[in-house]
Amino acid sequence: MLNSKLQRIFALVGEATSIWNQVEEIWFLLFTGLLATTPRAITDTIYEQFQTGAMQRKLIMAVAPVALKPDIAKIKARDPAEHLRRRILRRIGQLNAQTSDLSGKRNAVIHSSFEIFHARVPPRIVAISPHKISKLNNEDHETYLTYLNQDLNLLLLDMLELRELLIELNEGIGSRKVHYEFLRQRGLIVPVDEWAKERALLLKSVKARNPPPELR
Repeated sequence: MLNSKLQRIFALVGEATSIWNQVEEIWFLLFTGLLATTPRAITDTIYEQFQTGAMQRKLIMAVAPVALKPDIAKIKARDPAEHLRRRILRRIGQLNAQTSDLSGKRNAVIHSSFEIFHARVPPRIVAISPHKISKLNNEDHETYLTYLNQDLNLLLLDMLELRELLIELNEGIGSRKVHYEFLRQRGLIVPVDEWAKERALLLKSVKARNPPPELR
């Protein structure tokens, strides 16, 4: 029974790692979108100088206000592109805060080793970190990881939608709507429609769960 439970924990850890990698990939694509007119080789070189996700997001937070600096006169003239710039900039800040919050929980997971502790009667699954007690040691591991993955998936969906907004800003207001209608008319999958369905299911799960466990 414990072996089956441990395998489920391993699967949840793998899922968390995979989702997190996708989140970091979207942050990189947002960076390239902010510097859309800059040759890709240059943006790649700049980004690669920052070795951690936190440093890379700090770079993006420094670049975004410059790349998305609004034109006040155009805002007063109700230029939709300028209002989209402000929306994207505000959203980047919000998602950066969410990513930073979830990064601590994700780090606690990847720096923990989950194993069956046979010295205790009855045996139980424990979380161990090198040289110290894991922050997850007193948590219900499956519940904690399930909640974390739900939150990470919601973050990923928000980031995918933000990237779509940035693409629209770069390609022209209304360009994505035309693209979506083209796909719908041909019975093809429209990403934003699928994301909306996935978000609705995730939010339903989040509302139904107990208060999320916090790191101690």
